[in-house]
Amino acid sequence: MRARNSPGSTDDQAALHPWIAANLVSALARRGDGDGPTYTDQFKALRDDPDTAQDPVRLAYCNLALGDIGEVVTFFEGEFNRIPHAEWIAKLELVLNAPDDLPPERDHAELYEELVNLDNARCPNDRSEIRNNVARLIAAGWLTANPFAVRGQAQHQVIANAFAALATTSHQPDVGALVSAKEAARRGEFP
Repeated sequence: MRARNSPGSTDDQAALHPWIAANLVSALARRGDGDGPTYTDQFKALRDDPDTAQDPVRLAYCNLALGDIGEVVTFFEGEFNRIPHAEWIAKLELVLNAPDDLPPERDHAELYEELVNLDNARCPNDRSEIRNNVARLIAAGWLTANPFAVRGQAQHQVIANAFAALATTSHQPDVGALVSAKEAARRGEFP
């Protein structure tokens, strides 16, 4: 798996229909003990694969699938002013579509708060405004990307607000991609 237009991506990569992929991952996440490798086992194996170490986006995808939001926030915070924002958003969108094994009966707002708090606990001191907004964006975006979740205007607004705040803190001259992503989020089209 690679971000769109990234080095090393090939034209012959297969893609599953999102509904099929979501159901396969959901089944894996709810697999009972003794029925083979678990969801966590599978994503840890993928994360620890030597090829994954060479692809930071793939590593971020695996870390998010495992619920390690702090690692993912650190990666995207570091990349924010280093690469063009359109490329940053493409990588972010790919990572936000990582599956989760979160309990489906838990409330979105409760899970969102828990994820943001996990990042706050991981990095409690000297938090930049960029990190705070990236953490909010990743938590809300990941929960919203779940195909089994019911999207709501509150989730879209959190994502839009994070993009708007990131646009004001950017050190790059062109923030058009961030503004476009903010507008897409308001319409419920991101991620």
